[in-house]
Amino acid sequence: MVDPDRIAAGVAAMAGQSAFADTVRWRPASLACGDVGAAVLCAAFDAADPHGGWDRTGHRFLTAAIAAVDDPDLPLSLFAGSTGVLAAAALLSRGGTRYPGLRSQLGTAVLLALGRSLHEARGDERDYDVVEGLSGWTAALLLDAAPADVLTALGATLAQLGQDFPEPGMAHGAGGPLAALALLHLHRVPGVRPALRALADRLRTAEVAQVSWCTGALGVARALWLAGRALDDAELRAFATDMALADTDYRTPTLCHGTAGALLVSALFWWDTGDERHRVHADRLCTRLLDAYEPASLFGFRDVESLGALVDNPGVLLGAAGVALVLRAVTASRPPAWARLFLLA
Repeated sequence: MVDPDRIAAGVAAMAGQSAFADTVRWRPASLACGDVGAAVLCAAFDAADPHGGWDRTGHRFLTAAIAAVDDPDLPLSLFAGSTGVLAAAALLSRGGTRYPGLRSQLGTAVLLALGRSLHEARGDERDYDVVEGLSGWTAALLLDAAPADVLTALGATLAQLGQDFPEPGMAHGAGGPLAALALLHLHRVPGVRPALRALADRLRTAEVAQVSWCTGALGVARALWLAGRALDDAELRAFATDMALADTDYRTPTLCHGTAGALLVSALFWWDTGDERHRVHADRLCTRLLDAYEPASLFGFRDVESLGALVDNPGVLLGAAGVALVLRAVTASRPPAWARLFLLA
């Protein structure tokens, strides 16, 4: 998944396999499917194996991603823009000891764009969601230790959005702002508690039809658990812990709405709560995920799209890199730093 020739083969295969080839493409500045995502994968493996050369491989992908930052049309988007590049640099920095100049330069550019975007935010989905909006920007800036006044501005803008979101999910709905507000409150950002309490109470009673990280009960459960932690609300944490045991016959092994995402969520609950049910559930999900392994495929795991197409996707969100990130994570003794990118920790 980090071999350039193998990635090129996957990109070519995707173009012919995917029913959504216009949107499922490799882009340098993309966390979802691009060099940013590959850099994050390398950062995770570097954290586990500092002498394995993953930092050098990650640097190569980060360099490709940085070249795209000069594009004046590049959005702030965590999953397809400059905040994602900043997050990848932070994760590759080995606890802030590397890339100080680059991270400072990227951070300055992001903060300049952020000021304009906060002023223009009006509550549309793209203003607040994890993939493109405020919630995702918050995740990236918390990873890179943004200045307190910037986090305060993010919190104030998120708090002003209210609670009337069209859907509850993590990726594009209320779950993203709730998790972002919870993390900001845990970082002692002032003024967010009332909005956090109100949104948590509203989301707790929402109807969540699906089971996934992106739009379903798993992402919502994790957002509610983070809110319960931030508010010191044991009842809310218990509710979220039960909610996260929801299960389904996942169509795809991938992270966004598949088995890998479910495994990551259950593992996080096991790490955080010690609830034996989540250890057992995570074991079952891990077995199910490994059963989806296809050794003859390009990357070992293929995405199964909604229309049934099998796709050799090398990306993080809908591809094999995301599966690899999760499998690497569940062999560790503590939550992975990159889980912050999905507002799960």
